Amino acid sequence: MPLNQGLVLYLPLWSGDLQGTSLSSEDNYRHSCSVVGATQTNTGRDFDGINDSITVPDNAAFAFGSGDFTWGIWLKPSTYTGLRILAKGAPWVISQNSAGGNFAFRVREDASNVYFANNSFTVSVDEWAQILCTRGGSSITVYKNAVKDTLSVIQNVGAGVNSNITNSNPIVIGAEIAPSTNNWAGRIGEVWFYNRTTTSTEVTQNYNLTSPNYASGDNRFGIIGDTKWGFFAWA
Repeated sequence: MPLNQGLVLYLPLWSGDLQGTSLSSEDNYRHSCSVVGATQTNTGRDFDGINDSITVPDNAAFAFGSGDFTWGIWLKPSTYTGLRILAKGAPWVISQNSAGGNFAFRVREDASNVYFANNSFTVSVDEWAQILCTRGGSSITVYKNAVKDTLSVIQNVGAGVNSNITNSNPIVIGAEIAPSTNNWAGRIGEVWFYNRTTTSTEVTQNYNLTSPNYASGDNRFGIIGDTKWGFFAWA
């Protein structure tokens, strides 16, 4: 399956086409995003952990309900803040724990329907890593650098993994509520969402395609084309 199949959000934050404080995502939806702080570098955007964030407005494309989805991100923490990396209100949250640098993943419909788990891998300060979370059927799978990880479940009640996460909140990158609630500190290179699960083969393809950007800082080839120089082929 092509890597742009089911792609509903793609933000290569190093792209020359995504400069400034107002930008459009490089997917078919062209979401209009707003930036507070988060200065651009050649490998992504820097978040200061105080009041930097990127906001993507709500869209029907993000109404995953209780169905499949994939969230992915390239990141490099500058400290362990224990705060939010990605959030769409309370129903979607990815955060990095302040003790040890591992991650927490939550899907939540309400207090009676929630799944909350920690993973076992860590991402060290100043380490680039690709983190990917996918829900398929009644399971959630997490990868670091295309390697599947184990999850330690903290809470799994009601619908649990299949909690309905559709809501009207915007997606916030680098904070929980833009611009200055529970902010994360570090650099984020790319963010992408699919409205489907992704296979382990696709996860590996994605990693192999994008990882040179963070090894050398000069390849600039994204998951759907050379977005740095505008050779994006619309699906």
